[in-house]
Amino acid sequence: MHCNRVTDRHGLYTIDGEPLHAATIRAAHAGMEYDVDLVHLSVRDMVSNLCRIHIGKITREFDLDNGFWRTIHYDEAGRYADDIIKDWRMYGEDTFASIYDTTLYYIRVIQDVANSMPNRVLHNSDWRFTPEYGTAPKSIYPPSKPPDYKYGEGHTIIPDGTMHPLITHLSSSEPCPLKDGNSIHMMGAIPHRLSGCDACVSFAPRKVVPSTYEFKNRRVSDIEKTNAILKMIYGMKPQVAFLCEAGTRHSILVSDVNLDVSHVYQQVDELEVRFGTPIDCLVTDHQSLYDLLYADAYGNDAKRIIRQGKLLIGTVSEPLGKWIPPRPVAISRADMLYNMERHGFEMIVPRIRPHHSEMRVEYTITSTHFNMEPRWYITGFAVMLCKNTINWHLMLYLAKTYGYLGTLHGILEELVKNDQKFDKPLSILRRCVYKPVPTESDTIQEALEIYVH
Repeated sequence: MHCNRVTDRHGLYTIDGEPLHAATIRAAHAGMEYDVDLVHLSVRDMVSNLCRIHIGKITREFDLDNGFWRTIHYDEAGRYADDIIKDWRMYGEDTFASIYDTTLYYIRVIQDVANSMPNRVLHNSDWRFTPEYGTAPKSIYPPSKPPDYKYGEGHTIIPDGTMHPLITHLSSSEPCPLKDGNSIHMMGAIPHRLSGCDACVSFAPRKVVPSTYEFKNRRVSDIEKTNAILKMIYGMKPQVAFLCEAGTRHSILVSDVNLDVSHVYQQVDELEVRFGTPIDCLVTDHQSLYDLLYADAYGNDAKRIIRQGKLLIGTVSEPLGKWIPPRPVAISRADMLYNMERHGFEMIVPRIRPHHSEMRVEYTITSTHFNMEPRWYITGFAVMLCKNTINWHLMLYLAKTYGYLGTLHGILEELVKNDQKFDKPLSILRRCVYKPVPTESDTIQEALEIYVH
């Protein structure tokens, strides 16, 4: 898998493997949606990388107690990430050290709780399989469908993984009463359930204490910052320009056939560093802008910036169709499978009930990175690039906004080695300062042989 998503990564990084930007952290602390999502992904990866085994151990006890059988522990890492970001924004500061320390504290608690629990051993004879329900322990067969993870819910619906009474029960020194005089399912402890005790502890959402922390004002005035952004935009001399100012994030749309995307990105980066403010910039030409505004029934960021922003230069007619863009971090697994199949990447998985939340291929590709499945963010990424007509202005914009320009660059370089044509985006990326992130050559080649050739 990508070197930026390996499981020994212990810090807070972007998809490309770069440390989280200070501007992103400040904006996330202030509640800006794009930046909260970027910080969430970094926190979720760190929790998953350092606590995968521990989360599995805790989750297994919840499942045996409540009749579920969850196999996607990355979703549970997402719930912890929700809790961490909520606590950080309530009590922490808008700094890297603060979000890192908050995350590390949670990780230590998760590990301590899991390490204090008995080591349950399930033997071959304890399992049962059917095509309808898959493999699960016999004691809970057939397993109930676990609650789907919904971004932002934390442990308000699923019991808190460190404070829930079941964990207190399991990690206490008091052994569970034995029913059958046999403890073959446990190593060094009497089992809870699975022929062990009858105690069943109900779900209990954790309590949240009101915040006492107030966001600190930045030293740089908003007027100075806005004037610098306007100066940059007017200096480009585009045919069309919009500026959307929302809190601590600024979104720009510029359109002109003569604009150098790599140079624009460099200017935007310089302003981000200068003012400590996230800035995203969608650079288009006439045909690309027409596609986004009038040939697209789905919501996208061009429509968002025009709908919520201020016209600075030129004229644009009212966009057609929906305008709110998809939120890649919050796309459900069912929606992802549905849209990946629509865009040419079909996987053999149990049929999920029909879902009709459709989105452009560029947003589907972006959404693949908000999970921990290489089949999605390597194989699916490459296949969908090859099998669809990509709006490269939007694709580059999303890759830069969500921190995977280097990953996109690495995938394209690998695809070109396999006789795929991507001259336009590669010419832009090769002029950028974002170096290609290596990917798995064999995986890409195999994906092309199966899905494309």
